[in-house]
Amino acid sequence: MTQKECVQVVRAAGFSGYDKSLDSKANNPGKYGVQRTAEAQAALDAVATARNGGLTVKQCKRSGDRHKLPHRISARFTREQAERIKEAVKLCGYGTTQGWLNVCSYRLLREEEKKKAPASAGTDNRGADQKSTSKKYTTGEDLSNA
Repeated sequence: MTQKECVQVVRAAGFSGYDKSLDSKANNPGKYGVQRTAEAQAALDAVATARNGGLTVKQCKRSGDRHKLPHRISARFTREQAERIKEAVKLCGYGTTQGWLNVCSYRLLREEEKKKAPASAGTDNRGADQKSTSKKYTTGEDLSNA
Protein backbone atom coordinates (compact mmCIF):
# COMPACT_ATOMS: atom_id res chain seq x y z
CA MET A 1 0.00 0.00 0.00
CA THR A 2 1.43 3.39 -0.95
CA GLN A 3 1.88 6.20 1.51
CA LYS A 4 -0.81 8.22 -0.27
CA GLU A 5 -3.28 5.36 0.15
CA CYS A 6 -2.40 4.99 3.85
CA VAL A 7 -3.06 8.68 4.43
CA GLN A 8 -6.43 8.43 2.63
CA VAL A 9 -7.50 5.45 4.74
CA VAL A 10 -6.51 7.02 8.06
CA ARG A 11 -8.21 10.29 7.15
CA ALA A 12 -11.36 8.39 6.19
CA ALA A 13 -11.24 6.74 9.63
CA GLY A 14 -11.72 10.19 11.21
CA PHE A 15 -8.19 11.54 11.60
CA SER A 16 -8.32 14.60 9.36
CA GLY A 17 -4.90 15.94 10.43
CA TYR A 18 -3.04 12.79 9.35
CA ASP A 19 -0.58 13.49 6.53
CA LYS A 20 2.45 11.98 4.80
CA SER A 21 4.95 13.26 7.34
CA LEU A 22 2.99 11.72 10.22
CA ASP A 23 2.69 8.47 8.28
CA SER A 24 6.43 8.37 7.79
CA LYS A 25 6.98 8.96 11.50
CA ALA A 26 4.40 6.31 12.44
CA ASN A 27 6.27 3.81 10.24
CA ASN A 28 9.45 4.52 12.27
CA PRO A 29 8.23 4.65 15.91
CA GLY A 30 11.65 3.80 17.35
CA LYS A 31 13.18 6.86 15.76
CA TYR A 32 10.36 9.40 16.24
CA GLY A 33 8.27 8.03 19.13
CA VAL A 34 5.03 8.31 17.13
CA GLN A 35 2.48 5.49 16.84
CA ARG A 36 -0.92 5.21 15.18
CA THR A 37 -3.94 4.78 17.41
CA ALA A 38 -5.55 1.35 17.52
CA GLU A 39 -8.50 2.68 15.49
CA ALA A 40 -6.26 4.07 12.72
CA GLN A 41 -4.18 0.88 12.61
CA ALA A 42 -7.35 -1.24 12.45
CA ALA A 43 -8.56 0.79 9.45
CA LEU A 44 -5.23 0.24 7.69
CA ASP A 45 -5.24 -3.48 8.48
CA ALA A 46 -8.79 -3.86 7.17
CA VAL A 47 -7.86 -2.28 3.85
CA ALA A 48 -4.60 -4.24 3.59
CA THR A 49 -6.36 -7.57 4.11
CA ALA A 50 -9.16 -6.81 1.65
CA ARG A 51 -8.91 -8.73 -1.63
CA ASN A 52 -8.16 -5.79 -3.93
CA GLY A 53 -6.60 -3.47 -1.37
CA GLY A 54 -9.80 -1.45 -0.98
CA LEU A 55 -8.59 1.57 -2.92
CA THR A 56 -8.53 2.21 -6.63
CA VAL A 57 -5.66 4.66 -6.65
CA LYS A 58 -3.51 3.94 -9.67
CA GLN A 59 0.08 3.30 -8.74
CA CYS A 60 2.72 4.67 -11.01
CA LYS A 61 6.43 4.95 -10.61
CA ARG A 62 7.44 8.53 -10.05
CA SER A 63 10.32 9.87 -11.99
CA GLY A 64 12.97 11.60 -9.96
CA ASP A 65 13.28 15.28 -10.86
CA ARG A 66 10.30 16.75 -12.70
CA HIS A 67 11.53 20.33 -13.01
CA LYS A 68 11.69 22.09 -16.36
CA LEU A 69 15.38 22.67 -15.74
CA PRO A 70 16.54 19.46 -14.03
CA HIS A 71 20.31 20.04 -14.03
CA ARG A 72 21.82 21.83 -11.07
CA ILE A 73 25.05 23.73 -10.55
CA SER A 74 25.85 24.75 -7.00
CA ALA A 75 28.32 27.14 -5.44
CA ARG A 76 29.26 28.02 -1.88
CA PHE A 77 29.47 31.56 -0.52
CA THR A 78 29.93 33.13 2.85
CA ARG A 79 26.73 34.33 4.53
CA GLU A 80 27.67 37.96 3.80
CA GLN A 81 28.37 37.25 0.12
CA ALA A 82 25.11 35.33 -0.28
CA GLU A 83 23.07 38.14 1.29
CA ARG A 84 24.78 40.78 -0.87
CA ILE A 85 24.20 38.72 -4.02
CA LYS A 86 20.51 38.29 -3.19
CA GLU A 87 20.13 42.03 -2.55
CA ALA A 88 21.97 42.93 -5.76
CA VAL A 89 19.89 40.51 -7.82
CA LYS A 90 16.65 42.05 -6.56
CA LEU A 91 18.02 45.58 -6.89
CA CYS A 92 18.91 44.94 -10.53
CA GLY A 93 15.38 43.72 -11.22
CA TYR A 94 15.95 40.02 -11.81
CA GLY A 95 13.53 38.89 -9.09
CA THR A 96 15.31 35.66 -8.25
CA THR A 97 18.86 34.39 -8.30
CA GLN A 98 17.71 31.73 -10.78
CA GLY A 99 16.55 34.45 -13.18
CA TRP A 100 19.83 36.28 -12.85
CA LEU A 101 21.82 33.08 -13.46
CA ASN A 102 19.72 32.32 -16.54
CA VAL A 103 20.59 35.72 -18.02
CA CYS A 104 24.27 35.36 -17.09
CA SER A 105 24.50 31.87 -18.60
CA TYR A 106 22.74 33.05 -21.76
CA ARG A 107 25.27 35.88 -22.17
CA LEU A 108 28.21 33.58 -21.44
CA LEU A 109 27.09 30.99 -23.99
CA ARG A 110 26.43 33.69 -26.58
CA GLU A 111 29.99 35.01 -26.10
CA GLU A 112 31.31 31.46 -26.43
CA GLU A 113 29.48 31.03 -29.74
CA LYS A 114 30.96 34.29 -31.04
CA LYS A 115 34.48 33.15 -30.14
CA LYS A 116 34.00 29.74 -31.72
CA ALA A 117 32.51 31.09 -34.97
CA PRO A 118 35.08 31.72 -37.72
CA ALA A 119 35.53 35.36 -38.75
CA SER A 120 34.21 34.76 -42.28
CA ALA A 121 31.16 32.79 -41.18
CA GLY A 122 28.80 35.78 -41.28
CA THR A 123 26.88 36.50 -44.47
CA ASP A 124 26.17 40.11 -43.65
CA ASN A 125 28.37 43.05 -44.61
CA ARG A 126 29.20 44.33 -41.14
CA GLY A 127 32.95 44.11 -41.59
CA ALA A 128 32.93 46.53 -44.54
CA ASP A 129 30.78 48.99 -42.61
CA GLN A 130 33.11 48.89 -39.64
CA LYS A 131 36.13 49.58 -41.82
CA SER A 132 34.51 52.57 -43.46
CA THR A 133 33.39 54.10 -40.17
CA SER A 134 36.76 53.52 -38.57
CA LYS A 135 38.38 55.28 -41.54
CA LYS A 136 36.00 58.20 -41.12
CA TYR A 137 36.93 58.68 -37.50
CA THR A 138 40.65 58.14 -37.92
CA THR A 139 41.21 60.27 -41.05
CA GLY A 140 38.54 62.88 -40.47
CA GLU A 141 37.13 62.37 -44.00
CA ASP A 142 33.42 62.49 -44.73
CA LEU A 143 32.64 59.23 -46.46
CA SER A 144 28.89 59.73 -46.74
CA ASN A 145 29.07 60.74 -50.43
CA ALA A 146 31.54 58.05 -51.37
